[in-house]
Amino acid sequence: MGAMPSISIAIVGSGGTGALTTGNFLFEAASAAGWQGIFIRTLGPQIRGGEAAALLRFAVDPVESPPDHYDLLIGVDWLNAHRFGSEIKVAPNSLVIGDPRGGDVPPIVAQSGARVIEIPMKELAKGVKDGRPNMVALGIAARLLGFTAEQLFTPVEKRLADKGKGAIESSRAAIKIGFEAVSGLKFDNKLPPPKPSKAKRWLLSGNEASALGAIRARNGNRTVPYYAHPGMFCSRAMRLPNGDLRYMDDVPSIADLTTQGANVICTTEPQSFLDDLFYVSGEIPRVTPFERGLPGQVRKTEDGSGWEPDELLMDERWLAVNVKGKGLVVLSACSHAGIVNVLEHARNSFADTPLHAVVGGLHLSGANEAIIPQTVSAMGEFKLAQIAAGHCTGWRAISELAAAFGDKALVPTAVGKRYTF
Repeated sequence: MGAMPSISIAIVGSGGTGALTTGNFLFEAASAAGWQGIFIRTLGPQIRGGEAAALLRFAVDPVESPPDHYDLLIGVDWLNAHRFGSEIKVAPNSLVIGDPRGGDVPPIVAQSGARVIEIPMKELAKGVKDGRPNMVALGIAARLLGFTAEQLFTPVEKRLADKGKGAIESSRAAIKIGFEAVSGLKFDNKLPPPKPSKAKRWLLSGNEASALGAIRARNGNRTVPYYAHPGMFCSRAMRLPNGDLRYMDDVPSIADLTTQGANVICTTEPQSFLDDLFYVSGEIPRVTPFERGLPGQVRKTEDGSGWEPDELLMDERWLAVNVKGKGLVVLSACSHAGIVNVLEHARNSFADTPLHAVVGGLHLSGANEAIIPQTVSAMGEFKLAQIAAGHCTGWRAISELAAAFGDKALVPTAVGKRYTF
């Protein structure tokens, strides 16, 4: 088979196996080599078992959508992987690699006709001191997709620098083991060489891409105001239960944003814009005793020498518009500051204007399920006519909100839904 227009790969595993880390390393290596790509991270919340999947698609030209099916599927283990059945489809010409100790191949994969190969990634990792099966999987993916092992070393060294030389060396050794494990395995799907380019390249999340798309439109060749908190430019990560870090993509720098047409207003103070129709808050005071931010969040220290707690996420803010005859509609992003803190700040900022609605994720899933009762009780004080709760609110909180406020007030958000105030 000759060169393909694109190649897609899915890496799955239970929580803590490092499937997303593997995807991050592979995506960074592909970007550095000059290919275009899309990377979708998908996780099962704790209530669904903690499975994780890195879904990647690479091409020479820009990639704008996920594939119809995946050419290569690697299961670090198959625990709960069946729950991704509707998201990760394989075809008869796909290659599936799993660990014989990683559980049964999901039925939808077994029934697809795809070629299934077993490689003992866990056992191979034991041949390296502190070796990790996901690094073996990374070596396997690298070889099958046409990378060299060395191309993976650069992102690994960058991301693991704070863990020390031992962690880097063990990861490099495990990558080499995975690379050699598939030396005789036939996989004809290859990408053509990337197109030469001197243009600067960015790794962006979906939210960042949407924002930059608006900026690059240049607003009729005019600069676009970009309101930012100074803290949003810190490097961040989430500390996992086993002590590992799951790194987050950095926000493009002020210089890069400016180059793309942004007029960056970087401040901790509140701002009004579009003829004072919209208001973006300053830092949100943390006044409730039960809303404690995002457990496990960390950020790089100012001198870059290590990581420090960042659970309060002080760069988070809220946006509001005053709807005539109704009151404030507050947009609250993911509410890591705590939705009660957000609403209390909005009420204090506009003492003469009632709060009408709140729109956004309330982040009451996972560890924050513990504060659902206090949050629901406190939200009653604001007498909101509408609560448009996003997905990170979690189903348990949605159920409690519905019981407390009824279906007329609680209207969960969804892609494509329109709210009229």
